[in-house]
Amino acid sequence: MSVQFAKHYFTIHDHERIGETGILPSNKNYELINGEIIQISPIDSAGIPEALIFNLPDERLEYHTQPANGVYQVTRILKRGESLASSNIPGEVFDVATIFG
Repeated sequence: MSVQFAKHYFTIHDHERIGETGILPSNKNYELINGEIIQISPIDSAGIPEALIFNLPDERLEYHTQPANGVYQVTRILKRGESLASSNIPGEVFDVATIFG
């Protein structure tokens, strides 16, 4: 006989409340990905020089660079009409209007 478990997916609000309560250790990095809370490597130790966040509700692109001590030191917010050339992928340009249609 097999047992079926119901999976609960978290919302952004759930994730924020969990962080506020201190349930998860504050010295670890967690991300909400497809409704699941995933522990990830610290940014600088993972060797991720830049990160792009496609903020769909606000139709903006958030560009993070210069990781140090697990935190990106520089953040740039781009809106429609703006574009960004990747500093790590030669020739790659992100046009906000094209991304959000």
